[in-house]
Amino acid sequence: MTLFFSAVLVAALALLAFAFGRGGAPRPAPPDPVPPRLPAPAWLAELTTGELAELCLRLLSRMGYTMLAQTVDPDSAEITATDDAAGHPHRVLLWATPHGAGCVGASALNRALDRAHDEGAGRVLVVAVAGFTPEAERQARALPLELYDGPALEALTHRQLPELDRHRAQHLPTDGPPPIDGHGPRAPV
Repeated sequence: MTLFFSAVLVAALALLAFAFGRGGAPRPAPPDPVPPRLPAPAWLAELTTGELAELCLRLLSRMGYTMLAQTVDPDSAEITATDDAAGHPHRVLLWATPHGAGCVGASALNRALDRAHDEGAGRVLVVAVAGFTPEAERQARALPLELYDGPALEALTHRQLPELDRHRAQHLPTDGPPPIDGHGPRAPV
């Protein structure tokens, strides 16, 4: 009987050691899983910085903001706007990077927050067509930022500027694929 209780005690201690890891300290929680990233829509990935800035200006205008200042560099665009509808100015800073600039990291988010503070903006929108690094996404959870990657920007554009969807649809080819070698499409064999 004593042998049985000794075996149970050893098994219980082994389970506790396994549950708490070596040294009796609990194991740290695993990092938050990063959801799979969707690629940027092709039409957004092809925009230059200036074209992306123009799209962002249209979105801000449709959302009720009036532009105060705009800066467009080769790798980013910054727009400061205000909303006077409530009788007191509400400033927003929108910082955007085109697809070619790559994923935005945590240090870029800090710079955007610093610029927003300098401009007195109470709302900060960061648009990164190529997306954000996992570190930036984790950091943004604790900061007053709104992040928009390519798919999120496309969804916002679809909601705020549905006429752009109609315009793009009107310019899509309606005919089938071009003929191969000057002859029509070949029938499957």
